[in-house]
Amino acid sequence: GNIVQGRVKSLSIAKDMTKWGGRHVSVIAECLESKQMWMEIDTKTWDISLSPFRNPGKISVSSETPVEIWNHLPQSTRSYLTSQIDKLSKNSKGCFLFSKLERKMMYQALAYFSKLIFLTHAAFISEFLANLYDVVIVRKGNLAYCMYYYVVFDHGLTHLLKQMSRLMAKENVDTECLMLIKSCIGMLIGKSLDMGVETKSTWQSAVNDGNQEIWMEVMFALQKTKGKTGNKKGIRSIDEIVVGNVQQIKNGIMKFLEENDDDICLAYLLKTLIKTGRIRPSIKYMTFHRAIEQFAQRHYGHDVPQKRYWEIKDFILDREQPERSYARAKEMIDIWTIYFSNCG
Repeated sequence: GNIVQGRVKSLSIAKDMTKWGGRHVSVIAECLESKQMWMEIDTKTWDISLSPFRNPGKISVSSETPVEIWNHLPQSTRSYLTSQIDKLSKNSKGCFLFSKLERKMMYQALAYFSKLIFLTHAAFISEFLANLYDVVIVRKGNLAYCMYYYVVFDHGLTHLLKQMSRLMAKENVDTECLMLIKSCIGMLIGKSLDMGVETKSTWQSAVNDGNQEIWMEVMFALQKTKGKTGNKKGIRSIDEIVVGNVQQIKNGIMKFLEENDDDICLAYLLKTLIKTGRIRPSIKYMTFHRAIEQFAQRHYGHDVPQKRYWEIKDFILDREQPERSYARAKEMIDIWTIYFSNCG
């Protein structure tokens, strides 16, 4: 009753979650109870904490009231959950055992439990990312590299869409499977457009000869997704623009990004890479910026570093600089010039 009505207490949640929530139980419970707090994952220290604001540079998820969670669900998901709960709430003669208000509270409770599971899974993202970093960067796992290439360069997500279309055409797909496929389509389209590995036109081309149900779902997802304005820009990867020992250079770039959080530092990084011959001088700043965002899987503001890069692009920073900002630029470029000069 308390959960259905949204009156959830931290202690009652923690008692039920201890078995599968691990050491993050108290944080998850507080996030659920407060409704306005953000649970944050620091991708450098892997710490889990709560904040009243959403901070840039961290993975953040928040809780909502049961009513808010229910209202934010896609209409197709709400319709499916409603029909399933209505089946369970009828007796053998087809009469409802609960009132309309009670059934509505059950819908919201189901959405609330889903959010609880989501927050719990999110709390373990840090461990997942740490393991992924170890596999990809430290142990250089071949499978992870192959998956990255498949998605980014081989249009793997649209291939998955075609496979789902074939599945629906050849198999007897039940309601649960259909809901799963629709959810996957929405997620794949949204994430691929955010990453820049696909465009609306590539998704439309992939589904033109496919299943009608799939086509409608793709068109619906594309309609909901805000497209990029202006000219379409193809994203070039770090591998395409660096010169020399690609892996060593990428390791150095990652090390630089871990030690320097400020957006403006990207200007100093590009200046250093060009100075050491690791990137050709003809590479435009925004080409480099997009490649860095794709490589680091995080967003950087581009106005400040782009402006700073043009300020220092043709400066000879080999002598003492009177201004403090340029002195910092010179110091950083000098240090990393030595590093990237030895990358081979």
